[in-house]
Amino acid sequence: MLHLLEIAAAPKEIITKYKLINKNLSLIHEQKESENKLDEEEQKKFIDYNDLLKIRNKLYNDWVESYENLTIKNKNDINTRNKNIKSLLLSFYSLFPPLRNEGLNLKEIVTNKQKRDR
Repeated sequence: MLHLLEIAAAPKEIITKYKLINKNLSLIHEQKESENKLDEEEQKKFIDYNDLLKIRNKLYNDWVESYENLTIKNKNDINTRNKNIKSLLLSFYSLFPPLRNEGLNLKEIVTNKQKRDR
């Protein structure tokens, strides 16, 4: 907004007032954020990050064990596939750095033909 005001050749006092308003709003926001506490319901549902990683590792290890024990006939076992999907989803949400959107373009590969087509 400040850049637009400068481009529009707004008077200096308008730009100064905008800067003050912006600074004060930022301070108010920071103060409210510093007072932000988990309520009782959020505390019940909260999972510590280290616990989350343990859950993720357990899911991943369960999937690996299940996958390694599959025979050629049952490579498409739905239980193994579900373990893989759970492991992938939790890994995606817990291991990706925040505010990254590379995952928005991910697509699931269902068949070997789709792998060759990519």
